[in-house]
Amino acid sequence: MLLGDIPSLEAYMHYLLKPVEPMILEKLIAADYHNRFKKILRSLNRTVNC
Repeated sequence: MLLGDIPSLEAYMHYLLKPVEPMILEKLIAADYHNRFKKILRSLNRTVNC
C-alpha cells in the first residue's frame, strides 16, 4: 500500500498502529512525505509554466 495514494487520517492511524519497528516506520513516513513534497513541487511547476 502506498501511503501517498491514501492521504486519509484514518488510513494513517491504521498504518501507524501496526507493530512496526520505530526506525523502519520513521523511514517509511519520511519517504512518504518526501514523495508528497515532490508531487506538490511538480504541480507548482505546472502552475508556474502555464
